[in-house]
This record gives sequence, structure tokens and C-alpha cells, in this order.
Amino acid sequence: MDERTLHEKEEALKDRELTFNMKLADFQHQIKMEVARASGEAGQAALKSSFVLNGAASVALLAFIAHLATADEAKNIGSFSDSLSLFAIGALMAAIATGITYLTYHFFDAETLKNKYFSEYYPIPFVLASYALFVCGLVSTSTAFNQL
Repeated sequence: MDERTLHEKEEALKDRELTFNMKLADFQHQIKMEVARASGEAGQAALKSSFVLNGAASVALLAFIAHLATADEAKNIGSFSDSLSLFAIGALMAAIATGITYLTYHFFDAETLKNKYFSEYYPIPFVLASYALFVCGLVSTSTAFNQL
């Protein structure tokens, strides 16, 4: 085998390796983009569910309190105030998380692919707190029902 053929084979091998590495990098980039998209969608769903859970619980509890106020059991209304407060604060936490999410996208810098002021992780504690407040509200409501 002459030296020229060997050199051509080495060049062909380098070209294939370069093509493979470029395709691999593109594939890895596509995976990262898909994970980021799916993560964003899951985060939006978490925001919506935390807001709906606490908001709906607040409205339902308000309707029940209004029913109690018109009935003869108006004296028991106070036992539901803690529950209502927990649900309302949970809804507020979800709203704050939504606002932070908006600010995260608003101040996104396309050149650096980063946000100058907010991290995409900032809303997470607010959403978790919203869920925790929902659970605490359920427990508080259950206790208040048991006192009726």
C-alpha cells in the first residue's frame, strides 16, 4: 500500500469521525432542547395546578361559609377562618411564582442565553409552599368540620 492511499484513508476516517461528532453534538443539543421544553411545560402545569387547587378550595370554602352564615350555625364560621387563610395564602404563593416566571422570561438575554436577574428555579419554592399550604388547609378544614 503506498503512502498516498494510506493518507487518503486517514483523511476519510477523520472526515467520518468529524461527521459523527457533529451529528452527535446535534443530537445532544436536540435532547437538551426537548428536555428544556418538557421541563417548561411541566413547570407551567405545576403553576396552574397549584393556583387552581388553592383558588378553588378558597371559593368552595367561601360558599360553605356563606351557607353557614345563612343557617342557624353561624357561630361555627370562625373555625373555618384558618383554613380559608391557608388556601388564600397558597393561591398568593402560586400567583407570586407566576409573576417570577414572567419576569424570568421578560429579562431573558438571548445573547448569553441567561437571565440577568432571575433564575428559572426561583418559582419552585413558591409552588412547593403553595402545595404545602393546600395540604395544611385541608387538614385545618377537616378539623373545623369535625368541630361542627
